[in-house]
Amino acid sequence: MNFEMNSAPFIQYAHARACSILEKAKKNGLKPDFETLKSPVEWEIIMKISLFPTVFINSAENLSLVQISEFANDLAPKFNSFYGSIPVLKAEAEKIRDARLMLVNGVRITLRNALSLLGIDTPETM
Repeated sequence: MNFEMNSAPFIQYAHARACSILEKAKKNGLKPDFETLKSPVEWEIIMKISLFPTVFINSAENLSLVQISEFANDLAPKFNSFYGSIPVLKAEAEKIRDARLMLVNGVRITLRNALSLLGIDTPETM
């Protein structure tokens, strides 16, 4: 298995990491303040996720999965950079923690959808 970039296991690992963070949080009733998401990597992830519908439509229109694969291969390292440098579970304030948890969940959902479209399993642990 190749856990380096541009591989299914690399993307699956990012998905599993997101699942792990959310499992550790085990929190319902989040009260995020999205204005607290100010770091460049947080905004890169938000902007990247916002492009997924367009990537999906273009892939469907062109009957090609290449764009979806490239999208997932670009989102996974952005997420890895995010959770490696920015505290999520130990954020300085609850509203920041909740906003970051919502961002993690957005990554999880987006990677799950991309991998599913590629016919690749999305394990929650690795």
